[in-house]
Amino acid sequence: MLRKTDKLIEEFSSGENFISFVISGGSSAFYFFFSLLFLTALAEGFRLALSRIKSDLSKDRVRYFCLINSCILVFSFPVIVAMTGNHNWLTAIGNPLCFLSFIFTASISQQEFSKGGINLSKKSFKLKLWTLAFLFLVFTLLEWIFYTKFPHYARVSLVFGSWLLLYSALLSTQKVPKLIRFLSGCSLGIYGFHVFILDITPSFESFSEVLPGSGPLIRFAIGLFGSIALTLILRRVKILKTVL
Repeated sequence: MLRKTDKLIEEFSSGENFISFVISGGSSAFYFFFSLLFLTALAEGFRLALSRIKSDLSKDRVRYFCLINSCILVFSFPVIVAMTGNHNWLTAIGNPLCFLSFIFTASISQQEFSKGGINLSKKSFKLKLWTLAFLFLVFTLLEWIFYTKFPHYARVSLVFGSWLLLYSALLSTQKVPKLIRFLSGCSLGIYGFHVFILDITPSFESFSEVLPGSGPLIRFAIGLFGSIALTLILRRVKILKTVL
């Protein structure tokens, strides 16, 4: 407890440390919430900026211009870290700039979807899918070969890979299974609560001595089902119902 307290005091010891604490979520999984707020604000600002442009062609040019430049920016992060051996924060999980490109892929996809452009009968769209698959494979290979420290999210391959998956989801006509819908509805609670539940389950690792590999599986099951149970219980609280 004392060590955690000392660490917390250190985080608030200066303005720089405090900013780092907020952005990284205290060096925990909760970095996600700052990144989500930051990117939501940027996405809304980008939407408002586009609304002032009258020409659809000009809007598309702005979208792709921003996408290309954001990809160059993200690609440069691990290159800078590899070449200098410093600035590790650029490829840190909590750096929200690593997710910048997703704002523009989402904007492009939304615009295409609203105008019926996501259609396999169109040769141009098929070509786009193949291009995204090619770019995903190329950048994945480059990242594995040239980065001395493989980054978590500072990877352009993730931009093209997730974009391809998004198109695949939009093209799918299959009905979402009830289990997937249920887990999706509990996803925020699972993400938020599993951290605390796993903190009290290290003792279950000892089961691996009896059955190799069983410890992590048991902890996973406890974390998953415990998080879902907490989510369903806390949803009964009126103020939390709309959040969880």
